[in-house]
Amino acid sequence: MHDPTIGVLDLGDASVRSVVVDGIHAPLTVRVSPSLEGISLAGDLASVRIEGVPTHAPLVQLWGDSGQGLLEGCDWAGRLEISDAPSLDLLPLSRMRSLRELTVRNVYGPVTGCSAIAAVAKLERVSFMRCYDIDVAGFPNHQALPNLTWISFDDIGAADAKVLRTRIDGFWNGHVRHARSRGWLAANTDNPFRTWDKDGAELHDGATTLWKHAQSRLTHATSIETRTAIIQDFAVALEQLCREHLLDTLRREQAAEAVSALARTHLGDGHHLARWTLE
Repeated sequence: MHDPTIGVLDLGDASVRSVVVDGIHAPLTVRVSPSLEGISLAGDLASVRIEGVPTHAPLVQLWGDSGQGLLEGCDWAGRLEISDAPSLDLLPLSRMRSLRELTVRNVYGPVTGCSAIAAVAKLERVSFMRCYDIDVAGFPNHQALPNLTWISFDDIGAADAKVLRTRIDGFWNGHVRHARSRGWLAANTDNPFRTWDKDGAELHDGATTLWKHAQSRLTHATSIETRTAIIQDFAVALEQLCREHLLDTLRREQAAEAVSALARTHLGDGHHLARWTLE
């Protein structure tokens, strides 16, 4: 867990092969070592910077809003996984000359800059999961990627799926699955727990019910005291649900962000619930 009082994590002179930092909610600079083989960062990543160049092309995992600057600092990545970002610009991929594998998952806002994928000559595997607004107009045909061995689009919007099927038409190992209708997208795209169905219906339905109930109550709340009480009730109930299901770090981060997002919207950035975390 990131200590917000630490602004620089200097690993440049250490023989550190793997780095995991979660709970990031403050500016952070990570200086990586030449021997790095993998780095995983989770939280608010918009103000995170990476310095240094590993000798080999390691795995980079980014969980949260990464921003363009962070991607530009990882242009040495061999495998890149981006998850749970509100939106994503892929233009920095054009600088990633060593990139062999790209995974993008759980991005519910626009995924733009897809034309940059064509510039990644070494790219072998491409996977998009639970992304509902992909820049399909700029997405290259499979022929533009001479080393491609696998390309998959799973759980995407039906309109995007229609176009992407033409991009991979004729490729021996291309897949488009679970195209979502407009009705499904309208009902689910603002639900922060939409991906929890992978962990079972009980957890997903419980968290979704709490979220929708809080949203419904907030639409009728006229005072800050009432709005505070509603969001506090939501936080308490969500924390109890998380305890019952023994959630992993990622799910706990998502639960905390759901509460914080409500608080920022209805109470302001300065309210203590805007910085709420699971105990």
